[in-house]
Amino acid sequence: MRPHPRGERRTACISTQVGCGVGCIFCASGAEGVIRNLTAAEIVEQAFWLRTLAGGKLTNLVVMGMGEPLHNTAALLEALRLLQEPAGMDLGTRRITVSTSGPVRGFEEFLAAARVLPEFGRPAIRRSAPSSCA
Repeated sequence: MRPHPRGERRTACISTQVGCGVGCIFCASGAEGVIRNLTAAEIVEQAFWLRTLAGGKLTNLVVMGMGEPLHNTAALLEALRLLQEPAGMDLGTRRITVSTSGPVRGFEEFLAAARVLPEFGRPAIRRSAPSSCA
C-alpha cells in the first residue's frame, strides 16, 4: 500500500491469480507458474482488507499484484463491477488501474467486455512491453 506524498490518496495493489504463467523477466510471481485463478470474491476481499489496514481510507486500486489480469478476465470484470458498486467500495474507473503484460487480443477482448461496467468512462490501463515477457 502506498500513501500519496501529500496524504490525499492511498493506493493498493491487488492480485488476480495465485502465481503467474506469463514469465516476465522483471517479476518473480511466475517462478512456480499459475496455481489457480482467484474468484471475483477473493479479488474484492483483498481490496476490503487493504482498506481496513489503511484505516478506512483507500482511494485507488491497481490490479498488478500476482498474476496476469487478462488470464482471469471473467473474475476481474465481476470484481471491477463489485468494486464500483455503492455497496462495494464505490470506486470509479478513474480510481482503478489494470496493469497487463497480456496479449493484445486479450486486451481488446477485455476492453470490449468492460464496456458493460457502470461508469466505464475512461479506464486506466497500463501495458508492459512484450519484449520484457516470455
